[in-house]
Amino acid sequence: MLAARYEGRRLNGPNDGAVHPDGSIFFTDPNWGLVLANATASQELDVHGVYRLDATTNATAAPLRLVLEGLAMPNGIGFSPAGDVRYFSDTGRPVGRDLLRSRPPVVAAFDVARLLAGGPGAAEPLWQTTQNSDGLCVTHEGVVVLTSRLLFFQGLVLLDPLDGAILGTLPLPEAPTNVACRTPDPWTFFVTAETTVFRVTLEKVAREPRVDR
Repeated sequence: MLAARYEGRRLNGPNDGAVHPDGSIFFTDPNWGLVLANATASQELDVHGVYRLDATTNATAAPLRLVLEGLAMPNGIGFSPAGDVRYFSDTGRPVGRDLLRSRPPVVAAFDVARLLAGGPGAAEPLWQTTQNSDGLCVTHEGVVVLTSRLLFFQGLVLLDPLDGAILGTLPLPEAPTNVACRTPDPWTFFVTAETTVFRVTLEKVAREPRVDR
C-alpha cells in the first residue's frame, strides 16, 4: 500500500490517480466509498482533496502532501503531455458533511509549478468550466477527454486544453466511468462503462467516431 493516511488520519477513499512525468503520484480523495457504505460518520478527514506522493520516498518515509483542498467530490485526474498542466474533475454535490456546501460539477486546469509552490488553497485555475465528468484522460496531443454521465447525455466530451471549450462529443450506449487515452494509436481510447469496455477510435476530433464493443 502506497498511502493510507494523511497527518495520522485515514484517507476518505482514493478514487483516481495519475503519474506525473517526474514519477510522483497525484490522486483524488472524495468520500464516495463512505457514502455508498453508509459510513460517513466514520470519516476522519474533513477535506476532500488532491494529494501528491513523492516519487523518491514512500508514505512511511515522508507524509503525503495535500496540494488542493476546498473541493466537493474530486474525481478524475490527468496531466498534459509535458506534465506542466494538471486537469481534474469535481463532480460536486457532497453528501453528509456540513462543512461542505453543494457545488456544481466542474473541470479545471492548474499550472503544476504554481500548484506546488503555494499552499493547498493558494493556486488559481488556468481555466474552469461547468462539466460533469467521472474519470478523464489526456491524449498525446493534449486534448482532455471526459466521461459524462448526465440524464440527457452519456458519453465522451472532448475539451480544448487551452480554455476548456468543447471540441466534440461522442454518445455511448452505456454511462462511462473512466477512460484511457495514451494508447499506441493516438486517437484510440478505451472506456469502461457499467457492464462493458468500449474501444473508441477517432480519425480526428472533428470527424465521426467509431465505437467497438
